Amino acid sequence: MGMGEPLDNFENLVQAIRVLNDPCGLDFPHTQITVSTVGRIDGLRKLAALSWPNLRIAISLNAANDRLRDELMPVNKGMPLAELRRTLQEYPLAPKARFLIEYVLIKGVNDSLADADAVAEFCRSLPCIVNVIPYNPQRFAAYETPAEETIGAFIFRLKGHGIFTKRRITHGRDLMGACGQLGNPEVRRQKGAKVQVTSSRGADLGGG
Repeated sequence: MGMGEPLDNFENLVQAIRVLNDPCGLDFPHTQITVSTVGRIDGLRKLAALSWPNLRIAISLNAANDRLRDELMPVNKGMPLAELRRTLQEYPLAPKARFLIEYVLIKGVNDSLADADAVAEFCRSLPCIVNVIPYNPQRFAAYETPAEETIGAFIFRLKGHGIFTKRRITHGRDLMGACGQLGNPEVRRQKGAKVQVTSSRGADLGGG
């Protein structure tokens, strides 16, 4: 996760899964391997053909109407929600397996009760767990994290529809090390100052 779209690199993805799963490799069962995708329908269909029913699949949904998802996730323009849901319905999951539907909650963008209703409708015919992830703020980002009461209301609404919903607990936000963040700007500032001081000392020594 966080390293690009795995289904864009299908052959290497499959080889990596085989190595992870092989008894002579790391011997991880498929139940402990998750492929996290934006919902590439062509790749999901190729994965389905491999008949690995216990492989875990996570879908980054982030919006449950095409207009908003087109804006947030351009892949949706060529692979819209109805087709994605149909592909998931046809995917050969094991009887007790569940898709993980990942939903990053963004203040004023996709965090309304109507958005929650749309997510519930998308999930209604799918064996799934919705993982609600409050947006982690980044430097210069246009988005913000919703208020706690908004997050709670969104989750409560999904549960009211009978959707199994979890909230991802955020770790490392204070260090900008949480999901989607790239590091602590204060640490970067200190490192930059250290480099500048070191360079200045080097110049003084070199000219002495």
